Amino acid sequence: MGKQFEELVIAATSKQLIETGFLVPLVGFQPSKADLTGVQIVNSTEGGKDYHKGQLAHAMNKPALVADAVASWKRFAEGRPTLTFAVDLAHAAALQAQFCAHGISAEYCDADTPMEERKAIRERIRTGQSKVAVSVGTLTTGLDWPFISCIQLCRPTRSEML
Repeated sequence: MGKQFEELVIAATSKQLIETGFLVPLVGFQPSKADLTGVQIVNSTEGGKDYHKGQLAHAMNKPALVADAVASWKRFAEGRPTLTFAVDLAHAAALQAQFCAHGISAEYCDADTPMEERKAIRERIRTGQSKVAVSVGTLTTGLDWPFISCIQLCRPTRSEML
């Protein structure tokens, strides 16, 4: 979009939306830190700089980090309807499998998930039939799931938008 527009107008910041009551204050936890040594920073498709996706996926899809994401969810957010964001398809599948291995019903959604299935996933999360929806680049902008009370960003980023 940078080729079409010269500047970005930000109508309200997250802080302003929290202060006016349109967003709830965030509480963040970082139980374990991934080793991002050697992960290059490159131009992102959204503009700006972000981590090289392939290198980041390799750094994040480690059994200990995947297991820690589930353990952290159990410790800080168990029972809360949750969106979990992964780096790539393999990472998302590993996260979903780890949740399921611990008896936590988890859904999976990516760009190829049909809209009808996305609606079914939303309903299962809303009703509590499923607890977690693991996503890769979907279930983001414009999503209106007011029942979500936990977001896991298992995908480090340098992007303020993400």
